[in-house]
Order: sequence, then C-alpha cells, then structure tokens
Amino acid sequence: MSSECNYFSLTEDERRAGIGSFLSENNNAKVIYDSKYTIRQQEIIKIIADLDETQEIKIKSINKVFSDGISFAINTYAEKENLSLYFLNIAQQDTGLTILLKGYLTKKCFFILDNQLIISIDNFVKSLYKDITNDIVYDRVTKVQNFIHFKVQEKYGIDAHLELNKSEIKDVLSTVRLHLEIRNIRYKNINHLLSLNEKTKILRRKEGKKHIKVKLLRNQKYVPFWRVKHLNSLIEYIPSKYMKEVLFIAKIPIIQPSSSYKDAIISIIN
Repeated sequence: MSSECNYFSLTEDERRAGIGSFLSENNNAKVIYDSKYTIRQQEIIKIIADLDETQEIKIKSINKVFSDGISFAINTYAEKENLSLYFLNIAQQDTGLTILLKGYLTKKCFFILDNQLIISIDNFVKSLYKDITNDIVYDRVTKVQNFIHFKVQEKYGIDAHLELNKSEIKDVLSTVRLHLEIRNIRYKNINHLLSLNEKTKILRRKEGKKHIKVKLLRNQKYVPFWRVKHLNSLIEYIPSKYMKEVLFIAKIPIIQPSSSYKDAIISIIN
C-alpha cells in the first residue's frame, strides 16, 4: 500500500481491520499512514467516516469546523478580557445570565434573594433572551447594565450605582457579553449571525467618527473610543482560516461516491 493511498478509498472491512494504520513504503523509508493527517483532519475523519449521505457529511463537517473556530474565539475573548475560568464557565452555561445577576446582586450588592427579586430577574432574562428588537449583543449588554443600575438605585438611592466596583462590574458585563454571543451561535442560524455581525460593523464605523464623553462611574477614567473597541461580535474573533474552510466545504460539488466527497473535505482542513 502506497503512502499516497486514501483512507476513504479503503473498503469497510479494510478500515475495520486497521489497514490504514499499517506501515507503508515511501522512498525506502517506513511511514505510518495515519501520520499524514493533522489532528483536526483525524477529528473530521472520526465524525464522517461512517456517514454515507453527502448532505449529512457536509453539515457535520461544517459544524465541526465552525465549532473549532468558536472554541478558539471564546478562549481568545476570555484572554483579551482577562476573564477567570469561573466566569468563562458561567458564560457557557445556558442559564449563565441568571446565575450572574443573582450572584452579583446578592454577593456584591448585598441584596436578599427573595421571591420579588427572583421574579424580577427571571422576567428580565426572559425578555432579553427573546430579543424581540433583534439587537446586537453590545446593546443587549447595555440593557443588563441598566438593569443592575436600576436595581442598585432602587435599593440604595439615586446615583448609588456610581459606587459600584468598576473591576467587578467589568467582569460581569464582559461575561454577559460572551454569554449572549454564545447563545446567539447556539440558537440562531448562520444568516442571522452574519446579519448581526454586519450591523455591529456598521455601528462600529459610525461610532469611530464620534468622540463623545459618556457618564462614567466614580473614579473611572475616560477611554477614547471605548465603545468602538468593544463593538466586536464573537465571530470576528474566529481566525480567517476556519471561515475559509467553512466556505470551501460549502462550495464543494456533491460528488459520488461519498468516499471521494469525504476526501475533498479532508483535503481542505489544515
């Protein structure tokens, strides 16, 4: 068997027998056949090896590549925002926003978690998740910030929110932003995501032309174009190679047999 032979060209019996892992001759040197594949290619192979329907192969492959890109983007965002593993884990939970609001208001703002507060938080979260106005994530995070400010002032008086610890509120809002981005990816289709991403880019360009000071928390320094710097969707943290792979896979013609189609997909993955 030549080292140039193809995994998907093997018969089902040959695959089960592990023929692909046998040593093969290549210029008189022993080469392990599987070593020609990168780790990511091997992961794709595991996912699509037993599939026969080309449409399913395409969807599974695209989902895997996109998932790889999202994982990279999440870690990049968390590093950029200096989020701890604690906040990173919360961001990825489906109930992350509820956990954050209840935790922050009780532990940092000393609220009592009574039925009234629970109902208030639950109603707010449901409304934000429903997202009737189809807002970009940045604007939805602003709604969360306003909710916290309102609750703090309701309990402690006008402008009480100005006393909030800026580092703590920053961690909460950065986590909220990541959480909402992850929920978008989980529950919205790709066209919707791209539409929101485009809306975010347009707003960023508009904001870049402004130079407006905003009301700051006490002892907080003004950072020029702070809003512009935070107007990025999670998709923009995905390295271009992943998005290119998704586009290339989507454009591969449906060819038969399915083994040839799988080979074409694997050749795209780096």
